[in-house]
Amino acid sequence: MNGRSHAQNAAAVRAEAIATSRVHVVARRLTSSFAVYGSANFGIRALNFLLILVYARYLRPYDYGIIYMAEIIAAFLIIGAGLSIDAALQRLYFQHHHDAEELRSYLGSTIRFGLVWMAGFLVLVLAFGGYVQSNLQHRVSVLFYPYVAMAVATATATQGTQYRLAVYLAARRPRPYALLSLLLAVLTAAGCLYGVVVRRGGAIGMLKGKLVAAAITFLLAAWSMRSLLTARFQWRFVRDSLSFSLPLVPHLAMAYGLVVADRFILQHYRSLSEVGIYSLAYTFGMVMYLVTQSLSQAWLPIFFELADGGQDNRKMLGRICSGLAIFLVGLACLGILLLPYSYMPFSITGISPQHVLSRGSSWVICSMPCSLSFNFRYCKQNERYQFSSSA
Repeated sequence: MNGRSHAQNAAAVRAEAIATSRVHVVARRLTSSFAVYGSANFGIRALNFLLILVYARYLRPYDYGIIYMAEIIAAFLIIGAGLSIDAALQRLYFQHHHDAEELRSYLGSTIRFGLVWMAGFLVLVLAFGGYVQSNLQHRVSVLFYPYVAMAVATATATQGTQYRLAVYLAARRPRPYALLSLLLAVLTAAGCLYGVVVRRGGAIGMLKGKLVAAAITFLLAAWSMRSLLTARFQWRFVRDSLSFSLPLVPHLAMAYGLVVADRFILQHYRSLSEVGIYSLAYTFGMVMYLVTQSLSQAWLPIFFELADGGQDNRKMLGRICSGLAIFLVGLACLGILLLPYSYMPFSITGISPQHVLSRGSSWVICSMPCSLSFNFRYCKQNERYQFSSSA
């Protein structure tokens, strides 16, 4: 009896050692990907912050109000144009990655459908957007032509680039992902500097610069996907993607509506100049969100890969998710403690630190721990795992 008990204990110790070793391997992969995604995201945001200091000499708060409101409307419209297909690409990639030709056909079919749908959506919005705005009872204070129209075209091109980024993300290729993201950021910075600083174009100059940068990046991304776009088209792959992505669209619309509702309310009662100041403060306050964004980009492909495994993988997922939750809560507390000392950018741009503390603290407290709080539910239906987010 003692010998059998000893053997069972030894087997349990070996199993625990193997599980711990696997967790360490996954943690190293996660750390490596997080370093690449984090470097790209923080580099892009740092570049944007530096440019804000430059733009402060050429743009009025009123211009910022126009830009932010136009981009908010465009981002809301693009939720319908994108159909959350990029999320389906990231998830269903792992159902087909065992067969290279099937994966190529799936990605090509879904991406081509998404691009055609967005092109048709863009044509309709550009053709009837001004008419719809003129007949609204409560009109937005930003004109559809040219401001919102250019922002919608920019958002559409950026969404097309997002398909390429989604494939890089699912394929666990952080370096190409980071390079394409940095390329878009650098082209955007160059275009905006030319339009705002060189041409003194104000809000129009910035929107034009962003549009040109987004269009160039999309063309490069489409060229890099040419092998996928020439694959055999199959409607069953499109149906699979839509069955996953369409239920996410109402959630995205409601979540984004909650985020931007304050600016719509503010522009209804106050001037666009105050909307611009508020939006700038909001931009500074969301810097801590980059941590969870980078962590999510690194973690989701690993999670979906492990989710297709057995019970051991699920136990490992539980251990890793618990560690990530503890890490994010600690980081959120650290961010709150450090935020009051980050006053320098605000004194240069004329933004009151209180604006940032009020917005930034709420984002640090709420969004960081919750952004990875998924209810991971493995419902094996038709050979497909499903999950839902409680964030």
